Amino acid sequence: MIIHFPIVKKIAYLFFLAYCVIWFRVVEWEKIIQLSQGSGKNVIRFNDRRIYFDYLHLPSPETCKFAPFLVAVVLSAPEDWEIRDAIRSNWASGNYSDKIGEGDVEVVFILSQPTKSDKEMVRVEAERFGDLIVTNLAETYDNLLYKVYALFHWQHHHCPSAKYLLKVDQDVIVNFDRLISFLPGIPPQFPQMYCKTWVRSMPKRDSNSKWFVAGSQWKRKFFPVYCDGPAYVLSTNGVGSLLEAISMFPPIFIEDVFYTGIVAERLRIRRNAMNKVFHHTRRDLERGIASCNLAGIPLIAAVHPVKGVQKIIEDSITMKKLKCRNGLSAVLKRYLPDRPIYPPPIDLPIFDRKLKKINSRLIAQQHDLTKKP
Repeated sequence: MIIHFPIVKKIAYLFFLAYCVIWFRVVEWEKIIQLSQGSGKNVIRFNDRRIYFDYLHLPSPETCKFAPFLVAVVLSAPEDWEIRDAIRSNWASGNYSDKIGEGDVEVVFILSQPTKSDKEMVRVEAERFGDLIVTNLAETYDNLLYKVYALFHWQHHHCPSAKYLLKVDQDVIVNFDRLISFLPGIPPQFPQMYCKTWVRSMPKRDSNSKWFVAGSQWKRKFFPVYCDGPAYVLSTNGVGSLLEAISMFPPIFIEDVFYTGIVAERLRIRRNAMNKVFHHTRRDLERGIASCNLAGIPLIAAVHPVKGVQKIIEDSITMKKLKCRNGLSAVLKRYLPDRPIYPPPIDLPIFDRKLKKINSRLIAQQHDLTKKP
C-alpha cells in the first residue's frame, strides 16, 4: 500500500485549522460571557459582549397612536422629577408649542433604574403622566451608551409610525415649531441626521479623561463627523439598521461619537450640519434677538445647557419671544406671506441617474405640499 504524504499533510493541516477555529470560538465566547452584564429579555449585541436590559415601565399606548411627525425622547435621571415637571409645563406643553397641541409631536422621558427611595415616586409619576420609559439600567456615565440604545429600541418597536426621532438631554430647551420648519416635510428616502456637527475631532488619549479612548478602540487620528450629543434628530427609517450595525463594533463609551459618528459612517447616514439651529448657548437668549431665515423664523431651535427649574421656565419664555435681528426677514414675511418654505435638499448620491430622478421627484412633491389648495 502506497501512502501519498502530500495528502496526509493536507488532512493534518485541515485538522489543525479546525482545531484553531474551535479554540478561537471557545475563547472568544468565554470573553463575551465575561464582559456580558445586566439582566432582561432585550439584548444589546456588540462584537465583544452582550448587555441585557428590561423596560420596567412603558409610556401609554396612546403616545404614538396617531403617527406623530416627530417623537422626542428626553434623557432624565429618576430623581429629577422637578425638572421633568418643568419641561412638561413649558417647552414640552401644548400651550407652548402648536405642534404639540396639534399632535405632530410627542414627548416622553427615558429613565435609568430608580433607587429604592425613588421607586414609589417614579411609579406614581408614570401612572399620572403616562410618558415615562423606565429601564433597569444603572445610572452611570458608561451606561449612557446603553440607555441611548434603549431609546432607539423603544422608538423602533413601540413608536414606528413617527417620521423623526429627537434624542435630547433634559438640560436642553427645544422649540418644536421652529425645529419642524427646518426638517423636510417628506422624510428622505435614505436615513439622515440633523444636528450640530463636530468635524476632525480627535480622541482623548489621556487615561484620566472622562472621554478617554484607547488606541486599540479607535486607531485613526480623528473621529468621523458626528452629532453633538445634547440634541440631534434622526429620520426613523435609519433606526433599525443602526440597532443592527452596532454588532460590528466594540463599544466606545461616548454615545454621540459611537452612534452618530462611527456607526452612522459605516451605514453611510448623512449628518446634516444645522449648527445655527442646534448649537446655541444661553448667551444667545439673553440678547433677545436672533438671525432669521427669509420666512422670518429665528434660527434657534435648541439651547444648551439650561440648569435648574427656574432657568427652564425663564429661558422657555425668552426663547419663544425671540425677535429677528435683521429687518429684511420681517419685511419679506409681511409682503410675501405665501412664499413657500423649502426644506433642506434631500441628499442622494449624485452619480446615480436613477437616484437623481427620485430626488427630483421627492423635492417636487415637497414643493407641491407647500402650496395652498
